[in-house]
Amino acid sequence: MKSICLIIPYFGTWPEWFPLFLESCRYNPTIDWHFFTDCGEAGNSYPNIKFTHISYPDYQQLISHRLHIAFTGNPYKLCDLKPSLGYIHRAELESYDCFGFGDIDVIYGNLRKFLTPDVLDKKLVSTHADRVSGHFCLMENTGEMRNAFRKIPGWESLLETGKHQGIDESCFTRVFIKHRKHPEWIKRLSPQYRSCVFREQYSTVMSHKYPWIDGSHRYPETWRWDRGCLTAGGREMMYLHFTNWKSGRWHRRDGIPGTTCWEQLERIVQITNPHPDRFQIDRKQAFTPLPA
Repeated sequence: MKSICLIIPYFGTWPEWFPLFLESCRYNPTIDWHFFTDCGEAGNSYPNIKFTHISYPDYQQLISHRLHIAFTGNPYKLCDLKPSLGYIHRAELESYDCFGFGDIDVIYGNLRKFLTPDVLDKKLVSTHADRVSGHFCLMENTGEMRNAFRKIPGWESLLETGKHQGIDESCFTRVFIKHRKHPEWIKRLSPQYRSCVFREQYSTVMSHKYPWIDGSHRYPETWRWDRGCLTAGGREMMYLHFTNWKSGRWHRRDGIPGTTCWEQLERIVQITNPHPDRFQIDRKQAFTPLPA
């Protein structure tokens, strides 16, 4: 079994749902997460989750030193840093076969069920069919893949500018897919493309870019997490990326019937147990106990 570690820098304050995120990590004991953060103790402590406590200015200095650039962006700029995390943290990743990056506005299911040996034999694994997925992406821990971000034209200046550039998805995708709108058979003529897995996992709810499995934009409104198994619409799912439920920032409000954001809720997490083994995630009510 190939070893995996996801590197996640996160600064500011842990979000309300973070303990539930950690529970979903806990139920993936053969995968590790390593956080670099100034948020303090997270509450839940598990063997496969490590926290390196560091101030944001010190982390900026670490990035600048290891990439030989002047990194001065705010914490949201860290999204642009994702493709280079394998290189920045190569010492911390030395013992792993694969490394990855992702977000924390997700709840994981049984990841190994989807990350089969044949999938992990590829150089890059994306959970979108047409691009690198910034919310979850794995790469082979080799010098080639740790340095793949250097193929992005002008990557130094893109990282040095304070404005978010979308490097983790749009720019990094072009390293592996030169023309995203080409049909699959043309893409497969490229050895670089064939060395990767781009497989839609239908994880991002209410996305105007990525419809649900049936081709509609009617994503299931309730997802159930039960001791590491995540289901929606009668299917077991790899993970839920609920960014469009917690905020209206990244999706169109027109053309998607009944869109509702959790911004209207007084509380997102309505679960009193700090270590629940079952809960549900709902478009209208957010996190609630899973009925027996």
